[in-house]
Amino acid sequence: MAQQGRHFKQKSGKHTGKRQRDEELDIRQRPDAADVPLPAAKPPLRSGFDPVTEPTEEAVGSRSERSNPPPSRSGSTNVRNSAGPAEKKAKEKKRSYNNVDEEWLVSESPSRKKTHKKNKNTRGRSVVKSLISWILYLAVLVGIAFLLVHFVGQRTEVIGSSMEHTLYNGDNIIVDKISYRFHEPERFDVIVFPYQHEENTHYIKRVIGLPGESVRIDGEGTIFINGEELQESYGSEVIKSPGLAAEEILLGSDEYFVLGDNRNASADSRDPQVGNVKRDTIIGKAWLRIWPLNKIEFIRHQ
Repeated sequence: MAQQGRHFKQKSGKHTGKRQRDEELDIRQRPDAADVPLPAAKPPLRSGFDPVTEPTEEAVGSRSERSNPPPSRSGSTNVRNSAGPAEKKAKEKKRSYNNVDEEWLVSESPSRKKTHKKNKNTRGRSVVKSLISWILYLAVLVGIAFLLVHFVGQRTEVIGSSMEHTLYNGDNIIVDKISYRFHEPERFDVIVFPYQHEENTHYIKRVIGLPGESVRIDGEGTIFINGEELQESYGSEVIKSPGLAAEEILLGSDEYFVLGDNRNASADSRDPQVGNVKRDTIIGKAWLRIWPLNKIEFIRHQ
């Protein structure tokens, strides 16, 4: 049926076209054919497209007016003449900017010049601030180190064998310099004090007698404090030479009697060149051995 329908439409189309041509022919053959207008031929339609229509004269005129507006009555020539140099100058500036013309950037752009100076000033200020901060940091470190060395602790090296078997030659110790600011030295404390006959030389000994006490050492090496025998176990051997302590020594209110633990190899309060130690000359007490590493320990006092 679909094929028959298409065949019928084709025949119908041919028949209609033939009849239209016959009518046109009859009109031309009639005597008054000049007065009868021929029917206008319809433009062919393309499948899938809208009919194409020609624009009218009014539409064409309106388009041309919009694209080419009429010139203004006054000042049109001046505007065009001034626009030419301005455009040329803008193009030159754009070209200079694209080519990174530094001279133009400085001379023609004051805002950029100000920004450049501002950045330089900012960088300079940041450098100055960094230097100041570093100087302050170093000053704080030096101040802390000064306080630690002079008021808190100090490293000291043991030279000699007068404190064996507690401290040995070459040991490095930290001296506690702050404790005696809060309390007085006690018996058996290991203290550090300067040697009065030689600069930059310090002695390290153990406190035996306290201020106001009497000290005596008999011929057998026994120590007596205020007439009573002192019970202690720090001496490595029996004292052979009592020195000044062979006779009773009365200590003043600010004096201390000291001995080395290696009693027969120590220059201490028995020696006239050392004598009793004044309170204000005591630097501090031995607190910690830090060298050698295999012997790191707190120093035993009591």
